[in-house]
Amino acid sequence: MLAAVQQILMVIGIIVVVITLLLFWIATVRVSALTLMFSHLFDTSVGMTGVAELSEVDGPFVKIRLKGRFWHERSLVLARLGNYMKERIPEILEVDIEDEKQLDDSPENF
Repeated sequence: MLAAVQQILMVIGIIVVVITLLLFWIATVRVSALTLMFSHLFDTSVGMTGVAELSEVDGPFVKIRLKGRFWHERSLVLARLGNYMKERIPEILEVDIEDEKQLDDSPENF
């Protein structure tokens, strides 16, 4: 009887691991799809060359890389991207910048 219970617990453990990996894979695919959408959000014809890229995904934590010039302050761009991603992928807990220097809006950073 004890061996049967141990086997059942082992199978349940394997199922939990498989489900966890599947959920992580689904979240990663969904975040990757958002990266493609971000690359076309900004109009380069008027000098706005801003690009938002996915830098890192670690489970529910996402890091964004900002390059170029944006219409708005970079901190506002990051906040809006974070809200956008969290609305579409509820599993995301935190969206942060890759490097704090990327939030500097000084012209020499473009």
